[in-house]
Amino acid sequence: MKCNCSNRPEIRQEFASKFSENRFEFIASKERTIEFLARRRCRLFRCRSCAQHWQVDDWMVKDGYTSWPELCIRISSPETWQEFDDYELRRGYFPPMVNGVVQPDHAWRKCSNPNCKHPVVVGFEHCANCACRAMHSSAPQSRSRPTVTARVKQSTRPTVENRAVSVLRLWTGVRRFQAETQRILKFRDALDEESFRARDAGRVGHGCISRSVYIMYLALAAMHKGGGDASQLLRQAFSLLYWGTEVSQHQLGVIRRTGREVFDPAVLDRIWLHGLAAGGGAERIADWIATYLVDVFAAPKARDTFELELMLDVPFRSFIGHLMQANLDGRWPKGVDRMLMRGYGDLLVRAPVPEAFRKALVSFCDYRVAQAFGYDGMESKRRRSEDRTGSVLDRGGWIKLVPLELFSLQYVYQKATGKPLSLVADHPLLQEPFMKLPALLPLYEDDYIRRVAGLAKEVFGSDWKPLVAEPSQ
Repeated sequence: MKCNCSNRPEIRQEFASKFSENRFEFIASKERTIEFLARRRCRLFRCRSCAQHWQVDDWMVKDGYTSWPELCIRISSPETWQEFDDYELRRGYFPPMVNGVVQPDHAWRKCSNPNCKHPVVVGFEHCANCACRAMHSSAPQSRSRPTVTARVKQSTRPTVENRAVSVLRLWTGVRRFQAETQRILKFRDALDEESFRARDAGRVGHGCISRSVYIMYLALAAMHKGGGDASQLLRQAFSLLYWGTEVSQHQLGVIRRTGREVFDPAVLDRIWLHGLAAGGGAERIADWIATYLVDVFAAPKARDTFELELMLDVPFRSFIGHLMQANLDGRWPKGVDRMLMRGYGDLLVRAPVPEAFRKALVSFCDYRVAQAFGYDGMESKRRRSEDRTGSVLDRGGWIKLVPLELFSLQYVYQKATGKPLSLVADHPLLQEPFMKLPALLPLYEDDYIRRVAGLAKEVFGSDWKPLVAEPSQ
């Protein structure tokens, strides 16, 4: 049974009822010892596939609405879990108030529920109680007015008329997460130190990829503010993603040479790496990734080894499969199934005709924004149900905002046909600063990246053959 643990963030807002017994084994529970979570428990789960442990807050209907959003936290040392103190980690999820007074660093913001005057929780548009009502759809709702969940869905529904507002909402999600990023990176530092001490190349590679995700949030936030450090942060995120991919790929090779069957849990990360490389002038890295992905997609029963979102998102998977094959053999795909690929199909078919492609580009951006909000298209009246994943964007994160697949499309088309492909069209998503990536080569270097490459050289020995020269020690 495959899992998605390696791609989950170190901390996320999630509760125990989301953890299926088919995928996770309940290990233990403990009562909260801190006052603000009185009568609340948390549980320890173990993934049945990879044995990763997770601490998840437990919410019960009989207890009423919980005071604060529940958290799911990666646990690296389950043997000491009973003594694990998560107080500092939780502080960032509290409303920015002390004794009813808003702190100077925060602006007063009222709950989005029109009938509620309480302050919002950090990272939400709602107060603690209303946010929890929206998260816990099974909780009883007031019959005197529509449910908070319905209001949230109505307020976030993207349409052709509110394209700009929808893109702005995606930016808001990125900016909210920026406040958590520094705290999570400190948590990540502790996990990585443990991995380095254990000389565990697999965990180090995962840590490198995970770190790149959080640096990308900082890069996008800097872009939005017009900060001068945006390019440096973007280069850092790209370098981390590349070196994490190199270490992960070598680790998979070592395991496969022993005869064990193992799947790659980070195929989506490699797809995003291709887009960054294509848009940032790192053509050699893009070609390297394309070669790898063609082999992965062609493997027997490949579909069953992908991350859940990639497995279920047939239009995206088919689109990327065509692109990577074209990247490898230098021939632009013909005779593609436009209906199968939905919003992606016209991008391939219309690319040779500039005017038709611009229209297809606008339609695709509408489709992508809708997918980012959980709708199957701008014309959809309702979101997909929470238990039905249908898009790679359901994984969440900054990728909801940044259409890296368009950089892959542009690069592959120009390589296959020798003709330019403009990504300029009348859509707000295409007018954002991230649509002009800086040069990402030479690769960014720092002490952490040098440690990663150094450990890989020690662990893999003569098998360590990275595409790019190792950073200077």
